Amino acid sequence: MSRLAEVVAALQDAGIDHALIGAMALAALGMPRSTLDIDLRFGDEMDPLAGVVRIDPEGSEPIDLVVGRPPRWQKAILERARTRVIALAGAKVPIVEPADLVLLELYAGGPRDHRDIEDLLELPSMSSFAAEVDGRVADLPTRCREAWSRLRPATR
Repeated sequence: MSRLAEVVAALQDAGIDHALIGAMALAALGMPRSTLDIDLRFGDEMDPLAGVVRIDPEGSEPIDLVVGRPPRWQKAILERARTRVIALAGAKVPIVEPADLVLLELYAGGPRDHRDIEDLLELPSMSSFAAEVDGRVADLPTRCREAWSRLRPATR
């Protein structure tokens, strides 16, 4: 069993909602991007981020467990996540949907995050999810809605 599979099993056993985010989620959606870690996110309703726990076993890629206390829109992302098999990790992991990954990238708000959004929107298989983002982005902070309006016109 891979380290990722062990972490996912522990989260499931504890009844903790979680989903794969970051570069591995992008790769699962058809957009490979190199990374040195694996990101899982979970949390509750009080604070957008409580911290990060790094699981860094010898001989294995580190896993960053992003500990959040998400607002309602982030909780909905976890509820919509679908379980998929990550072949290289040998794990069945809930992975955020493409539109929800865009919402998280908008929320993170860095230049790399915006490039990820642009790259995702260029994938032929992903062009249909922009309308889903349009319907969900109103729940995000103003800076996220403004970023989406700058990034979105290129996809119309």
